[in-house]
Amino acid sequence: MTEFSSTFYQDFPKIRSLTKSIIIDFFAHIIAIFQIYLLANALNINCPLHILLLLHFAAEVITCLPISISGIGIQQGALAVLYSMYGIEPVKAMVMSITLHVISKPLIGAYGLSAIGIYAFLKRKRSKAPLPVNQSE
Repeated sequence: MTEFSSTFYQDFPKIRSLTKSIIIDFFAHIIAIFQIYLLANALNINCPLHILLLLHFAAEVITCLPISISGIGIQQGALAVLYSMYGIEPVKAMVMSITLHVISKPLIGAYGLSAIGIYAFLKRKRSKAPLPVNQSE
């Protein structure tokens, strides 16, 4: 047990790498907030932004329950119930939830792919390595 407790904190990430992750996550949340706001405006949902964010946060917490795959169905039901408490039609809540799910999942993948490309470009630019040449021709 003493070996575990003495080596437990050695594998923790450095503060510098955590800071980078927090900054990236902050911008990802800003993008998600804009998605929620713009979609609510498109669906003519008249609700203050802070209430929308609170409802979506509550639905995300409920989605974390290990009931279904990726929380599909759970989030839609939770948003329908939560939105109806504020006088918003459950149909609009379902449309908003499904649309956000369909929009955000591919965007997350696109952000990841572009981040990998930017990282590779910057790493190659720093090393000044020439591009590999295909010798088979």
